[in-house]
Amino acid sequence: MQPRTRRLCGDNALVSRTIVWVLGFVLVTGIFGTVYVVAQQSVRASANTEPAAVAAREVQLLAAGSGALSEQRVELTADSGPFVVVYGVDNAPVSGAVVRNGALPVVPAGVLTTARLHGQDKVTWQPAAGLRFAVVARAGSDGRVVVGGQSLTPFEDRDTQTMILVGLGWLASIACLTGAWILTKVLGTRPAAKSR
Repeated sequence: MQPRTRRLCGDNALVSRTIVWVLGFVLVTGIFGTVYVVAQQSVRASANTEPAAVAAREVQLLAAGSGALSEQRVELTADSGPFVVVYGVDNAPVSGAVVRNGALPVVPAGVLTTARLHGQDKVTWQPAAGLRFAVVARAGSDGRVVVGGQSLTPFEDRDTQTMILVGLGWLASIACLTGAWILTKVLGTRPAAKSR
């Protein structure tokens, strides 16, 4: 084989290996990206479970004529567990188990309006920097709206851990792909054994 022909064959092999590596990179990135998004959405959706349950319970108690909200209130913080606030027909808070800066917290009016129109609304509510809550608003039959919520901090911590683990898996996969690419380059350039 002539040197020019050998060089062209070598260049074609390098291009082919590089194309395979790029396709593998895209495939691995797509798979790990999908795994992360599915896990993140699952964790975020699970944050609505407890607020939905406490809101539904309070709606039932209100319909029966007995709200069970305590007069004892705690300050809304990034570590707040499940809480409930009841809003009147004028969207003003009527009762609740938490306060923000000493007063019952006020969620955006759109959340309450949507709950009245559609029966419920699920949102992420951020009343201040560093305070993020999974909030589920449920309409009562008398025009009041019960809002159940809980802090997203533990769920976001879990999301960060998931992102780190998925990222490490992605890096390991890319390292394997790169190692395979280098190995095929090394094995492909070894001189052929001479026949006797």
